[in-house]
Amino acid sequence: MVARALPAATPGPQPPQEADFPPGCAVVFGGSGGIGAAICEELARRGVPLLLTYRARRDRAQALADSLRTASVAVDIHPVEMTERASVAAVRQAARQAHGRVHTVVLATGSDISMTYVAAIDPDEWLRTVHADLTGALHAIAAALLRGVAREEGRFGIRANTVAPGVLDGGLFDRLAQQLDTNYLAAIRHNTALRRFGTLQEVARAVAFLASRDASCITGQRLVVDGGYAV
Repeated sequence: MVARALPAATPGPQPPQEADFPPGCAVVFGGSGGIGAAICEELARRGVPLLLTYRARRDRAQALADSLRTASVAVDIHPVEMTERASVAAVRQAARQAHGRVHTVVLATGSDISMTYVAAIDPDEWLRTVHADLTGALHAIAAALLRGVAREEGRFGIRANTVAPGVLDGGLFDRLAQQLDTNYLAAIRHNTALRRFGTLQEVARAVAFLASRDASCITGQRLVVDGGYAV
């Protein structure tokens, strides 16, 4: 997941009336999914205009956009195939045409994968997943490594950060959990410092923070939202 912002702020104290986010919109790739939808909801709640993408679930994307759209917050949807460079470029162009400027790009896409042993992995599924997730990310951020983006583009005011979710109640994990033993899930919860799984909303708030002016001097970082599982 990538939050990429173009902070228009100048050095020194900011005027009190300045908005939390720069002018323009946020583009959320995968906005019709579980985490993506939560991110869209959080950004819209903070008054950020949005363009959210979908691959196959147009009805879900449209319903989400309709629920978030207000007199002060514009929300658009656009289809995308992450593995096709021209499709991703069309999203960026549509966002600029609708909102004039893109200040944040969030990559919230992810493939369903089988929870199985390495020896049992379907090679075709492996290739599809790698192609969709890695090539799609490359097309979205036009660079291979997140820290590379932060280092290379920082001189232009572009920031690049990652939010790394742990096990969540909701989204993709709801489907993956059906393939896991209940004892395994209980062990994960027990080994998490907070003794609970995270929520989609907690991840969304972390993304919104990194996209906001409050994080204007944060780049090249990986913010882990896992309840302390990795501690």
